[in-house]
Amino acid sequence: MDIKLMKLTTGEEILAEIVSENASAVTMKNVLAVVLNPTREGISYGFMPWGSLTSDNKVINPNTVIYDAEPSDDLRNGYASMFGGVVIPPKTLIT
Repeated sequence: MDIKLMKLTTGEEILAEIVSENASAVTMKNVLAVVLNPTREGISYGFMPWGSLTSDNKVINPNTVIYDAEPSDDLRNGYASMFGGVVIPPKTLIT
């Protein structure tokens, strides 16, 4: 799965599996908005559906993407647990 974290010109941060991309379109599926929540311990995050009233694949103009990046293991594991992907165990030192 090619999963990307993208910041859009609307200010939204989304996490999605990229189906294809070219100069005129980014096609993605299983798109989630990343929602940040301030807590006493810092900031936590959650997910909510993005574009849930449309068909499975979403197509956006690449000009609306400010940046895209590889998600952290924590984000990737949260996404994978929702869509049946492989969850990466935390790295620990074995002594």
